[in-house]
Amino acid sequence: MLGPTLFVLNPISGNNDKDNIIIKIRGWAQRSEEAIEIWKTTGKNDKDKLEKKVKESKPSKVVAIGGDGTVLLCASILRNSSIPLAIIPAGSANGMSNELEIPQNIEEALSILTDGQTQKSDMLLFNDTVLGIHISDMGLNAGLVKRFEETPKRGFLAYTKGLVGELKDLNLFTIKVEKDIETLETEGYMVAFGNAKRYGTGALLNHLGNISDGLM
Repeated sequence: MLGPTLFVLNPISGNNDKDNIIIKIRGWAQRSEEAIEIWKTTGKNDKDKLEKKVKESKPSKVVAIGGDGTVLLCASILRNSSIPLAIIPAGSANGMSNELEIPQNIEEALSILTDGQTQKSDMLLFNDTVLGIHISDMGLNAGLVKRFEETPKRGFLAYTKGLVGELKDLNLFTIKVEKDIETLETEGYMVAFGNAKRYGTGALLNHLGNISDGLM
């Protein structure tokens, strides 16, 4: 027997009214006659707690409500299961949902839960421990994300302020990439591993990114 649709909500992501999103979710559930559960992240042991919740609820699908961090949290738990993951964009920068062309409008995104299609996605694994699904990086943007997570403010304006702060402390570092037949050594301010094409801000990394082609 299929379990409920489990909505995983990040209360502090983005700059949107989460109470209003919950109202829309309950309306969708009533119209579609779907059983639902809403589970909120707290920032403390979310991965372990959500893993336990998924095992207990055995959901028919999981819906990440937040930004790329919330999507990665859910994907890391579901990666070895057959449970599909959907996205309701509600972060400061919704890169993965943009990559998948998921509408940024909440009602339109909810309609995909009943009318949409599923597709597989690759994941990246770093040092046998750290997972990535959209774009993973070190240097400039990684520092920006860390700075952003340490401030209570959310939204695109807070993201921009974090970028300005990070640019002031920018440091050049050595980059060495070893491939099967060649080694590249250079210097830079950032290294990005692109499973997708662009950041949630719209900044294009490459024209070839495809999340399900088996390539990085």
